[in-house]
Amino acid sequence: MADDNEAILDYIMEATAEELNTLAEAIHDRRLILRRQVATKVRRSIQVGSRVQITAGKPAYLNGALGTIIEIKQTRCTVKLDAGPVGKFRSGTVITPFQLLKPLD
Repeated sequence: MADDNEAILDYIMEATAEELNTLAEAIHDRRLILRRQVATKVRRSIQVGSRVQITAGKPAYLNGALGTIIEIKQTRCTVKLDAGPVGKFRSGTVITPFQLLKPLD
């Protein structure tokens, strides 16, 4: 694996601008696929009433927050935070994409 990483870094150091643009696009596409895979896995494992933890995103003070799913839509869900109103989330609820959640059930 270390040899592979070194070969990748060597390629990047020698790549032309066009090759770097192609590589950047490939990395972007791969990250998108990974995010979608995580979102699909989370979506399949939750329902209204499921307990979740917010694992990432902005604002950072939500990272690690616990809550309960109260509504599910196509690409996002609404989480009622255990802590109640936090920061700009005065209602105590957050609408968040699935890939930022960790199911606890």
